Amino acid sequence: MKAGMLALLCASLALPQAAAAQQRGDCELHVWTTNAYAAVYHGAEVGPGPGEGGYSVTTYLARMEPIRKRLADAIDETVQADAIRAMTLGTQGRFAGYRLIFHTAPAQAKYSNWTDKNVGAGGRDTDSTSSCYAELHTVFIALFRTAISKKIQTGFLFRDFGANPTVTFGIADASSTGAAAFKTNDEEKSDAARSDLRAAFQENLRIFLRKKKMMPRR
Repeated sequence: MKAGMLALLCASLALPQAAAAQQRGDCELHVWTTNAYAAVYHGAEVGPGPGEGGYSVTTYLARMEPIRKRLADAIDETVQADAIRAMTLGTQGRFAGYRLIFHTAPAQAKYSNWTDKNVGAGGRDTDSTSSCYAELHTVFIALFRTAISKKIQTGFLFRDFGANPTVTFGIADASSTGAAAFKTNDEEKSDAARSDLRAAFQENLRIFLRKKKMMPRR
């Protein structure tokens, strides 16, 4: 056997199973959308109270149910999946060569307690036996409004397994981006509002993935 071929064979045998699968293009990224939506207003009330100024400030969160329903309609599961597909994750960064497999959002969000340090621990959420396997979960989408700003916040969970049956690495976090065309005081369901929400959702995912350098900056 020629020296060059022998070196190539030895190198391929030395590759970890997951890395070899990635070279072959056998990696899978399983993606879940969400049907968990929220819309809240973070306000403040000033009233009489003790202290030098003689007044007190009370902050509060008020749920905006009509806005939540409009948000759910404007960026439903289909819009989320189309937005992620359009990002072509399987061609860049950490996920280059991965095949994206989409799943229907669970009726009950499995990872709703996404701030728990142990969220995402455990086994795979599919019966896939791929030797190069990862999961991306959209946990929630929320509109968060104050007197001076309005943001679309999205919670994500990434679980990486490689060739293992249980998770080896996980990260949960939320990202926020403005969506100016989605008006909370206007019930019109405009194409501009949908487009802005989709763009905000995509940017939130980019921010999330860049935090762990899973997606390159452009």
